[in-house]
Amino acid sequence: MNFDILAAVYITAVAVIFPAGVILGSPLDAARQRGLAYIVGGWFALVAGLAAKGAGPPAIGAAVVLTVIAALIARRRSTTIRSLAVGTPLAILVAMHATRLLGVEFVILYAIGRLPPTFALSAGLGDMLTAILAVPLAFAIHRRVSGWQRYALAWNVLGFLDLLAALSLGVGSSPGFPLRFIFEQPDSGPMGNLPWFLIPGFLVPLYLVTHLFIFARLLGTPISIQSSESMAMPGGARAKT
Repeated sequence: MNFDILAAVYITAVAVIFPAGVILGSPLDAARQRGLAYIVGGWFALVAGLAAKGAGPPAIGAAVVLTVIAALIARRRSTTIRSLAVGTPLAILVAMHATRLLGVEFVILYAIGRLPPTFALSAGLGDMLTAILAVPLAFAIHRRVSGWQRYALAWNVLGFLDLLAALSLGVGSSPGFPLRFIFEQPDSGPMGNLPWFLIPGFLVPLYLVTHLFIFARLLGTPISIQSSESMAMPGGARAKT
């Protein structure tokens, strides 16, 4: 089967599993979970539509910036997003980054001569390392292993910087981009088309948002929400912050 078809199935699966895991792991009631799922699904459809038309670096940048800004505004003004940011167990927020094993696809694209090495290897290996470390870290957070906060903060910095580097290198090696600074061949042009555009256009912004939520929790940034410190989880358990 064509590699792009296999990749499309894998990327779409991750695009469902990651937000679904965060939403279902949150303390939100079923109605608000469905509402968020509709919003995420609509955004996915919009991003896929842009990719189908051959979106370039400007569209990738807009997708990332608009998603992150919208999430941060909603975190301040929306009870639903504040509940998700504060009430979802850190272990779940971290564990869902195991889906970033899809970084192996960048390495494969480089190996078959379809992406430049600087971008592909940095983005691919960085995502894979972040994903591999996410599972034991999530376990350590859940069990409150000694020093888990330090480990979580170091991992969060690693994962966050990996995404920023991947975006910079991907855009910086795009054909026709006026500020291009990587001129390796091949270029990163494939990332502007389906199914690859779904990674920087849809998944990366969501990963960045969860990293920001994790930073806020680890660094003790106050988030105003009614009884956030004792927010109840589904089934009566209390949220872990």
